Amino acid sequence: MFRVDKSGRIVVNSANVIQDRSGKVFIDRDAELFRYVLQFLRDGRRVVLPDDVSLLKQILREAEFFGLMELQALIAENIAAARQAELQPNPQAVQQQDALEEMIEVMKKVSHQLNLNSLTSIRR
Repeated sequence: MFRVDKSGRIVVNSANVIQDRSGKVFIDRDAELFRYVLQFLRDGRRVVLPDDVSLLKQILREAEFFGLMELQALIAENIAAARQAELQPNPQAVQQQDALEEMIEVMKKVSHQLNLNSLTSIRR
């Protein structure tokens, strides 16, 4: 349907394109995803892509549809980076886990002390 030539212009294959009487092209694609395609066509690699891998995969399908190889490569890089980030431990989560474990230990000691105090008061 479309391809981008070396100068960055979109070349339309008129055999596969639906046009109205005024010559406007109808593209039956997701408008929400097309904004990323349009931003890429305007700004190149400076396009701001989302972090969500599921959404990146949807945009990748659009890039494939429009034959935008550079956008496809950029999305693939972002997906790989997102997956790598998922494998890294989150420092904040590690701190929270450590704090929870420390609180549990304190609660165990307090509970043990309360039990001892209860036994002592019963024996009196």
